[in-house]
Amino acid sequence: MVPALLPPRLPKSLYAAEDALRVSVGGKLDAVILDFFASSGTTAHAVMRLNLQWTPCPGQFPSEFKLAG
Repeated sequence: MVPALLPPRLPKSLYAAEDALRVSVGGKLDAVILDFFASSGTTAHAVMRLNLQWTPCPGQFPSEFKLAG
């Protein structure tokens, strides 16, 4: 692949992330958002705007994540 032919990386929409989170949590103010792909901060920014709790999980993917118990 030639890098010049690849499309530029477009930033994720903060408002789209916020809307998706709003639908996902459904008004549960005690929801905790686990971000397995934390890198650009878009999800964290959207979570802060909704006043929810955000937890980054760097290096772990959902199949590797184990709940305590």
